[in-house]
Amino acid sequence: MVKSPVKVKELLVRVRLHGLYVETHISGWELFAYMDKLLIFTSAILIIGFVFEFLRKKSFKQETVNFVKRGGYKKKDCVMDKREMAFFHELERQLPQGYYIFPKMRIIDMIDATQGQGLRYRKNKIMPKHVDFLICNSYFNPVLAIELNGNSHYRQDRADSDELKTKVFQVANLPLEVVNVGADFQESIQRIKSLIH
Repeated sequence: MVKSPVKVKELLVRVRLHGLYVETHISGWELFAYMDKLLIFTSAILIIGFVFEFLRKKSFKQETVNFVKRGGYKKKDCVMDKREMAFFHELERQLPQGYYIFPKMRIIDMIDATQGQGLRYRKNKIMPKHVDFLICNSYFNPVLAIELNGNSHYRQDRADSDELKTKVFQVANLPLEVVNVGADFQESIQRIKSLIH
């Protein structure tokens, strides 16, 4: 025997208001009406939210385009300073055939953050960082990274950044050669050549 659904004739609603409990009786039809209004109200809020977000993104995109059109950018005269150029040309001259030098490389382009806990955090830690040069073989596998250290590297913030880089490269098993500005480039280049073989 199939039982007919139970109709709610009246509900006892108990509400705590300022520390006091207030009781009232609401009929099933009144409750249905309230729920219907609540559903309409919630739907309206969601629609307004979607429209607002759409207009916000559209406005931001247009604002960005207008900002770029107004200028504020120019091509750099050179992507390397004099010491970097001198080192690059000398290293390129002595590097064995089949190896290539890439300047100003982001760490994230040569080292991946492995899957697991803290993936996003670990990826964000290396995202803005770069090395001065990256040496790749003929298959474009990363072989060795090079960092030229100037006077700025003695600042505490740069020292902390350098320490992080060192640890990241150690964990990733990619050699990182640090060349101090003012040091003998020939000695550094000989060491680099011995490391890539």
